[in-house]
Amino acid sequence: MLHEEFPAISHSTRESIHGQIKVAVSVTVDRAGNVVAENLEVHGSSKYFARLASDAARKWKFVPADSQSAREWLVQFEFSRSGVTGQAVPQVKQ
Repeated sequence: MLHEEFPAISHSTRESIHGQIKVAVSVTVDRAGNVVAENLEVHGSSKYFARLASDAARKWKFVPADSQSAREWLVQFEFSRSGVTGQAVPQVKQ
């Protein structure tokens, strides 16, 4: 991973969260490592956080690929009162 972008949320917004809100965004990455498409896979309980997650996932930058084919990743965000965490896991095509 070359660059990870996490949604910025205010303290008052974090205080409004009860438990955890999980959002997952499927991204397509080109050979250069740029996100070229995204699709919301898990919306969570809030359209607001889903939009923030989708916007942030679009800004991630991945290591360039050796092959010509595009790659699929699942970028998972978790929003809680303590902040935002995230990770990307490769999606395996079946």
